[in-house]
Amino acid sequence: MLEANAPFLKILGRKDFSEISGDKITDWMEEKAKRGFVQALLRCQQQGFVSDYECVCQRDDGSKIYLLINAHLNQAPAGETISATCKDITAIKRVEWALRDKEARLRAVLNISPAAIYILTLGDGPNCPLCASDPQCKMHLSFISASIQDITGFSERDYMSDCSLWLERVHPDDVKSLKEGYRHLSSETGLDNQYRFRHKNGEYRWLNEKLIVQRDEQGEICQVIGSMMDVSDIVHTQQQVLKLSSAVEQSPCPIFITNTRGIIEYVNSKLTELTGYDEGEVLGRTPKLFSSGRTEVSLYRDLWSKITQGKKWYGTIRNKKKDGQYFWVKEAIAPIRNSGGQITHFVAIQEDVSKMIDASKELERQLKEHTQKIKLLEQQRSEQRKSVAIGRMAAWVAHEINNPLAGIKNSFQLLKSAIPDDHQYFRYVGLIDKEIDRISLITKQLYSMYKQEDTQAHEFDCNIVIEEIVLLCNSGQKKVNIRHVSAMNECGVTLQENLIRQVLFNLIKNAIDHSPENETITIEALKSDQKLKVTIENEGEFINDEQLHKLFEPFYSTRSDSEYRGLGIGLTIVHSAVKLMHGELKLKNKDNGGLIIELIIPLNYYNN
Repeated sequence: MLEANAPFLKILGRKDFSEISGDKITDWMEEKAKRGFVQALLRCQQQGFVSDYECVCQRDDGSKIYLLINAHLNQAPAGETISATCKDITAIKRVEWALRDKEARLRAVLNISPAAIYILTLGDGPNCPLCASDPQCKMHLSFISASIQDITGFSERDYMSDCSLWLERVHPDDVKSLKEGYRHLSSETGLDNQYRFRHKNGEYRWLNEKLIVQRDEQGEICQVIGSMMDVSDIVHTQQQVLKLSSAVEQSPCPIFITNTRGIIEYVNSKLTELTGYDEGEVLGRTPKLFSSGRTEVSLYRDLWSKITQGKKWYGTIRNKKKDGQYFWVKEAIAPIRNSGGQITHFVAIQEDVSKMIDASKELERQLKEHTQKIKLLEQQRSEQRKSVAIGRMAAWVAHEINNPLAGIKNSFQLLKSAIPDDHQYFRYVGLIDKEIDRISLITKQLYSMYKQEDTQAHEFDCNIVIEEIVLLCNSGQKKVNIRHVSAMNECGVTLQENLIRQVLFNLIKNAIDHSPENETITIEALKSDQKLKVTIENEGEFINDEQLHKLFEPFYSTRSDSEYRGLGIGLTIVHSAVKLMHGELKLKNKDNGGLIIELIIPLNYYNN
């Protein structure tokens, strides 16, 4: 060291030149720095100068200083010398180191980020995506993070050297919109693209690309920062969600979703259609909105207990629409869990089963009705069998009485012819003859009443039949007044005359037997609503309810006097015959004593 000025001494931390006079500069340097400085001196000797050489020296206190040296070779008679200017760049180096450290940390962050980051700056080299859509583009790719290889399969170097990678591997359907976006970037502050990119392995991936434009003071683009992320999983998830949403929305089943407090957050169109409520009227409410008030509270307790425990619930509930109409739904409610397994929502899927339940009830009603009809038919068959048995017995009895009666009558006729008219007992002859004829008439009527002939229906006048029966019944000893109010009216019906005659005979005969002497019996027959209606009203004693119920039982009679008491089978036969014709027989007590009998026979029963 031959000479040094004060600023140099200050840089070294010295006060006087004498402190360094005779020292070598390399004495202040580390071994590595010494070798570099010696080589710099050799270059200076060879070429006459050295520019902007950086070296590091050490002060006496051990601190390091960084110097920027510019040296020149001087030729003098005394020999060659080197003069140099030195600048302390320690502060600059520290700033530079800090920037490098920040850049290194930033690169590390960018390289581990799932998104690839790239920077486009002004400069030569058309290797950026904008160049592919604009030949006049002055931007170039100055940086791209290592994550690009995970996303596209191509390395940083591939992108730095080949700009065709930006667009050539984009899906053909997405190229046009992507170029259009790049073309308008000069007038925008940023850009957000989503497109399909063919990975190096040949598989298309969905990429999301965002660009931010930075401008200088003149408003010109000076830098573009871009990010690129593989969003294939997100897009596929969105597509799946869209499919599921579409399926739920288009589902024929009403569906709604609630939070864990039961607040409805979603309803599909089928639910609003079924209930009559608009979506806005339902959201924010609870399913209690649909409650009919006719469902047991215990059912709701069981429902809530199961779903809050993470179980599914199935059941049928009666709900109410907005217009107040009730309807039935079969419902399934299940919890919805997040990725951590926690219950976040409940989904309810319903099926309108109102028609099914109504049909089930109708089927149950019809089954009950048909069961009753079957029981009635069985009962009618039983009664018919009884009636046939009783009829056969009555016909046999009539037959057995009629045979000896014919012999008695013939023998009596011989005796009658032998008794002179002036005989003192001749007046009894006429009485005996008349009674024999009456017994014969009764047995013939009894026989014809029960014989199984003429079972086919044919047309006849019911009022004429009644007149004939009245004439027959009035031939007895008991005197009553029979008022046939419909005698002059035509009452033509197409039914089984024998059955009708049998029923009417027994009913009229029974009314006569239970009426006091000289009382009036009123009979009326008419057609109404495709039915034959015959009403018989007589005077007499009051019959209590217990007796009314027993009147149709075989061998039961309310008469205690032997003169008019029969076998008690007349009304039994009548009851069986009426059931056989699908008719009704109603008995009702009159307030002042006596009975009203109403016979109703459908006119079309025989055809059906």
